[in-house]
Amino acid sequence: EDGTSEFWVRIPELTATTRILMFWGNAQPPPRAGSVWTEDYSGVWQMNDVGKLILDSGRKGVHGFATSDANGDIGVAGKARTFADPAYAYLGGYDYSPLSGLPMTMEVWFKLPAAPGSERAVMSFHATDITNYHYTRGATFFVDAGGKMHFGESIQQNKWDIDLAASAVGELNAWHHAFASQDASGKVVFCVDGVKQGEGTFTGEWYAP
Repeated sequence: EDGTSEFWVRIPELTATTRILMFWGNAQPPPRAGSVWTEDYSGVWQMNDVGKLILDSGRKGVHGFATSDANGDIGVAGKARTFADPAYAYLGGYDYSPLSGLPMTMEVWFKLPAAPGSERAVMSFHATDITNYHYTRGATFFVDAGGKMHFGESIQQNKWDIDLAASAVGELNAWHHAFASQDASGKVVFCVDGVKQGEGTFTGEWYAP
């Protein structure tokens, strides 16, 4: 029948020449070789809550909260939230220690109604030094004044130790997917909508799901 579907698949590697085939009618499909997700993922915030509480669907239960009652919206799959500046959310509250460690992967779906006019964070994880009240290390998806997505990491306040920028501004009022990973050696890869935008090396450790 006509229609579209969205689903997750687990494959060893995705390249420009990878072919993914589907077939129907097999009453005895081959056994599943493991799950798409591992139970060790650190956090999943689906943004389908109401009010200020933002639940973590992961097993660690690192719940967050919004600074205001963000409006509901239609997401890529299910509900989403709209944050009107200066509203934002603390994912994981103030304690990000359960989300630490390498290698790590961090990803987010986002939609911009317009270029913000100044730098704005889309998703950010930091370890906070309560004594000195400043960010000691962290990782952030952010958009610049023109609306171009970046991924930055830092171990000090107000200075990016690594800043990877998308090659172009994405379509406004459309959903986009940003992804970043860091392996144990410090190699960082940044992608938007499945296309690699840049890579670099960061020897610090950041907090992320």
